[in-house]
Amino acid sequence: APILSGKIVLLQLNEEVRVSFSQYNESRTDHEVFSFLAKVESRQVYEEIAMVGLRRIGEIAKVQRRDYFRLNYIKQMAVTRVSDNRQIDVLSKDISLGGMRFISQVRFARNDKIICRVNFEDRETVLVEGVVLACGVFEDAVNQYVVRVEFVGIDREKSQQIVKNINSIQATYLKKLSSEYHNKQLDATMPPLNAEKLEQYQDDVKFDISFGYIKGIIWLAAIIALTLFLFARPSSAYMISKMLGTPYSFSWNYLFLRAALTASCGAFLCSLLGLYFTYRHYRSRKSIDRGFIFSAGFSAIIMTIAIVAMLTQITRVG
Repeated sequence: APILSGKIVLLQLNEEVRVSFSQYNESRTDHEVFSFLAKVESRQVYEEIAMVGLRRIGEIAKVQRRDYFRLNYIKQMAVTRVSDNRQIDVLSKDISLGGMRFISQVRFARNDKIICRVNFEDRETVLVEGVVLACGVFEDAVNQYVVRVEFVGIDREKSQQIVKNINSIQATYLKKLSSEYHNKQLDATMPPLNAEKLEQYQDDVKFDISFGYIKGIIWLAAIIALTLFLFARPSSAYMISKMLGTPYSFSWNYLFLRAALTASCGAFLCSLLGLYFTYRHYRSRKSIDRGFIFSAGFSAIIMTIAIVAMLTQITRVG
């Protein structure tokens, strides 16, 4: 995607643009610039890099121009002045295939010949001969100068190295800009979480997981209580026993009935504790957990019926 002043320029579909590119001319040992008219046909993001699909709609024509694409590139470098063989540390401002600009604490004279040690981040280092075109004071600073240098005598191998590294750094910038743009879009649609809210969210997740297990155990106890209650009922209460004429009893099984009462009481009390701790943890941030309400109600029904059955059994025995 095209970039203007360090920002990605969004092109509209079917928009017409003029594309310029360079090609190495072996006979002139230089790069020639060409351009053509194109139309935007597609837009996509590939590996966090914004890409635009173009279709050429015009003829390719040679462009008479002296400037190359300049990459804003700030990097600590070193140059050697040929006249006194002095090595000077400088800070680059921008670089292109045709030359570079850097900031130096040493003043250079026009037409000074220098050897530039161009460092491309963690990539290779290229030694290039250059000639100083201009040297001016850097933003009214004391003992700081902006030096403009033109590369001379660049062979094909070095020019390819420079172009390759400039394109690689440009691709890295594009990827970073696309990622920052994507993050800004996310921030616009989703409010950011501060550290306190994030810690609270993680604590809530752990709490829900822990009490989810407890809720499962409570429901298991309630189901066991229901099963024990059914086994405790007199067999005469079941229609199948009467239909088949099998022997049946008229009294409750006291052992199963007491076990059902114990299990239902435990499930009921644990449900109440679950409601209490859930309310205490969330306060007014979350509604009351209905799972504990249902388990408490279910257990209370079984517990009540079991108590009534036990009282009835005791009355009959008495």
